[in-house]
Amino acid sequence: MKKFAVLIMTSLLLIMSLTGCAVQPKPETTVTGFLDAFKTGQTMDYTLYFDSSTTAINELALTSETTPSEVATAMKNLLFGFTYKILKSTINKDKVSATVDLEITTFDGKQFLTNFMSQYILKAMQYAFDMTLTAEQRTAKIESIAIELFTSISASMAKDKVFPVTVNLVKVDKKWVMSGGETNYTLLDAMTGGMISASKEYAKESD
Repeated sequence: MKKFAVLIMTSLLLIMSLTGCAVQPKPETTVTGFLDAFKTGQTMDYTLYFDSSTTAINELALTSETTPSEVATAMKNLLFGFTYKILKSTINKDKVSATVDLEITTFDGKQFLTNFMSQYILKAMQYAFDMTLTAEQRTAKIESIAIELFTSISASMAKDKVFPVTVNLVKVDKKWVMSGGETNYTLLDAMTGGMISASKEYAKESD
């Protein structure tokens, strides 16, 4: 009987220890939660996943209310079509910081912008100085070219470029959240296929 009681106590302690481990928050849960929420395309509360505001999040909004519907739809198909794979999760010795290594597979944003800009400039120039058209007609033609190119090029983009990313997290109120500011810029850039960084490069070149 005594042996039976010891066995029961040992089993209970084992179950309690396993339960305690199970409820411990995991850094990768925050990362996957954020990525899965973003992929839905729905408005999300970024404060659930980051410890502070991050400027790169604003740059994820690559469309606005004035963006033509065809372009907005094409952009959403590009941005929300990525896949990801968690490779490793590491909690640092201080127990309040961690990293999550993952791969994001999506379109090549730099290649997309290069293809779009090179073709757009050539075709737009055909109408920019066409004096047989009114200013309104030239503007309409150029906008039509931009929409057509954007939608056609985006539809042809393969989603096979792999971006390795290391996400930095900190524990706040017993919950893992990603570091804000510019710390996790590479994650947000990878989610756009590198389009954020490519856009900045083009902006610098045009200055």
